[in-house]
Amino acid sequence: MKNILSILILSVIVIGCVSGTPDEHFELGVQAFQKSDTLAAIGEFQKAVRLKPDFAAAYFNLGICYSTPENREKAVKYFKEAIRYKPGYTDAIIALSQAYARTEKFDQAIETLKKGLDGNPNEVSFYSNMAYCFLNMPATDSAIVYYKKAYQLDSCSSDISYNLAYAMTNPKYSDESIRYLRRAILCDDQKMEAYYILGSRLAVKIGRTAKETSEAITSLERYLESGQGSMVQVDFANKKIKELKGK
Repeated sequence: MKNILSILILSVIVIGCVSGTPDEHFELGVQAFQKSDTLAAIGEFQKAVRLKPDFAAAYFNLGICYSTPENREKAVKYFKEAIRYKPGYTDAIIALSQAYARTEKFDQAIETLKKGLDGNPNEVSFYSNMAYCFLNMPATDSAIVYYKKAYQLDSCSSDISYNLAYAMTNPKYSDESIRYLRRAILCDDQKMEAYYILGSRLAVKIGRTAKETSEAITSLERYLESGQGSMVQVDFANKKIKELKGK
């Protein structure tokens, strides 16, 4: 079985199709979902679980199909079933936590992820998703702790480095956040939002060196060249570049 970690993508199972089997209905459900026929996909996955009541991947895919604002409670139910029949099912644990987070049930999301960590303490996505929940509660210091744990497991992830730095809004983290932003860019030089925040934080840094001033200008100019960002961000970047250049 090949499960893809995404709230928007179905688990896919490679099987030999035999008419009337749970696996056949599962495959038909995947095909229907890929054609954007969610209703047909739901019907096929429901047939699969009727024939095979412990079919964890089919429950997970039903959860994916129901992952819309109006059906989120159904999605939660199916993700729970997937985990019940397959404890430690990483995709389902993440999806369940995200379903809770989307309705601001952060305590339940965190509890779900902690249970996942009990079975798999080295799963990076559990730490990063938990950090996201704490960040939005808000409980920023706890978010930083969990982003750091994720970073320890995957220091090559630009997203983790960026999110860790993003959470460090308190001035006491200024130097540390700048280091993580540099790391994010090193891991992915197309991470334009990292250039923007790096340039912004360097621009207001107390005791900034000439080298850091040059780095701030370069970072903000790189961000502007990307054509990304809102009008507010673009105006701020242009303003800071002028100030840094002494114009």
